[in-house]
Amino acid sequence: MVLPLLDFLGEKKLYKAEDLLQGKIQLAAATKMVDFHAGEYRALHGRDPSDVEAHKAAVYAELQTAQANVGPLLALLNDENHLAEDMVKEERFTPDVLDKEYKVTRANIDALYVFARLNFDCGRYRDSADYLYYYRLLCRASVPEEAEQSYQALWGKLASEILMVNGDAAYADLLSLKEAIDARTHVPAYLQLQQRAWLVTWSLFVFFNIPDGRVKMIEFMMADSKLLNAVQTSAPHLLRYLTAAVLINRKALRSTNYSKNVLKDLAKILLTEQANYADPVTQFLLAVYTDFDFARAHQALQQCETLLTNDFFLGYSTDEFMEQARLMLFEAYTKIHKVIKIETLATVLDLASPNVFPSAEWRERKALQESHNAEVAAALAAGQPAPAAPAALATPLPTPAELGLSPESVVESKLVQLIRLCRVDARIDARAQQIVLASEAPSIYQQIIDKTKSIAYRATQLVHVIDKKVATRNQEIEAANE
Repeated sequence: MVLPLLDFLGEKKLYKAEDLLQGKIQLAAATKMVDFHAGEYRALHGRDPSDVEAHKAAVYAELQTAQANVGPLLALLNDENHLAEDMVKEERFTPDVLDKEYKVTRANIDALYVFARLNFDCGRYRDSADYLYYYRLLCRASVPEEAEQSYQALWGKLASEILMVNGDAAYADLLSLKEAIDARTHVPAYLQLQQRAWLVTWSLFVFFNIPDGRVKMIEFMMADSKLLNAVQTSAPHLLRYLTAAVLINRKALRSTNYSKNVLKDLAKILLTEQANYADPVTQFLLAVYTDFDFARAHQALQQCETLLTNDFFLGYSTDEFMEQARLMLFEAYTKIHKVIKIETLATVLDLASPNVFPSAEWRERKALQESHNAEVAAALAAGQPAPAAPAALATPLPTPAELGLSPESVVESKLVQLIRLCRVDARIDARAQQIVLASEAPSIYQQIIDKTKSIAYRATQLVHVIDKKVATRNQEIEAANE
């Protein structure tokens, strides 16, 4: 899973191309992807490795031997009539049935695991995932050795699905693996912690490739105290992705069954862990939500844009994050001020920039440009000529000055948009160049709701205390009577 990261770094040109090629060569040398290794080596050195043919012959011989060891089981799995799938549906895909009807031995089943791993090492992820799926069906949970191999096979299947960018299947395997780790109570606690740390790290490849993945990631990590402990203890760098997901999906979280205090809970975690890990994303949230330090928040927000643009997982969410972060910053600013200078707010939110809360035409133009760039990249990768740019991209959008708009009017229009989005009761005083916020008296109905919302819990606790005292008193009376 490191190869996609190296490709991403190559696109961003953050490192020398020669260094990235050398990294790919070293990575491929540890696998059995002979052709890929030779191709990268040729790109760097201009020639094939001296032992490429011998290496290729050795890998081919190893595959042939492993394939032969699987025996009749492989013929069953590769049957054109999908016989194995039918047997699974009929609940007949068991070691006993396979032994009786197809002469499949336990040795053949064990060889299937070896063959699946060889396919993975060769880059045949589809075959590897299929073979590991069937292998796990043939493992008996009552046999410790087979249960352990089934657990290891689940890791392999998850890796295969991730590398194929098969999000739904990978998500299902991720949940299965989480349950499997929880069930491994016989292993030392530190090993469970290590496995959970790997699980949450791998989960990034899953959650950023499925619909509503960021919301699912928040629920996956924060609703499970064991996984959250693994993040804080062994993988604090994941707090960046958790923070970004919460900021981007604040509105979406309100419609879920998860705690509405997710932002508050996350802020507590970041405060606890800031001595061990901090980056512009986490520092922005603490500056706005906890410290109300808007100067530090503005500085962190500027750093966030560069950081996220060069992040493999968050790069495509940079604009979304920046917009939601500015909305959060505006909401916090209006909560503690009655009058705000437009110039101050424009500086804090960078409202003079054209890509901050841009117009609908600007958004459409950017989406069209990104789509065209993707088409060009795909064509060049396939060795085809790049397609011509759409006619809409031929002429640039007119600047505000060309439309007769002053910088002040552009900032004011964006502030009006912000006030509407955040539903803030405010008005813009254009003459004084400031925003005046209306003071809202708390509703009497809201006060009653706030004071009585925990009455059921307090009543339950009171009943529990009374019952406990009554039970203790009855025990004393019975002891005295005896």
